Amino acid sequence: MEAGERVNLSFLGGEPLLNRPVIRAATERARAIADERGIVITFSITTNGTQLSADDGEFFESHGSPSP
Repeated sequence: MEAGERVNLSFLGGEPLLNRPVIRAATERARAIADERGIVITFSITTNGTQLSADDGEFFESHGSPSP
């Protein structure tokens, strides 16, 4: 990938939030790589909401805007 490209990292299948540590680590790592390379990254998750917490909402909100 080159600077200026756009990517979306999507989490889906089963219930992604059952493995919350992996979702968070992958999100943070992907953001760091995208920032280093000048890539615009967005994230999406498909969940039934049964495992969603207020802390998850804050985490997703903080990673919701594309990187510059």
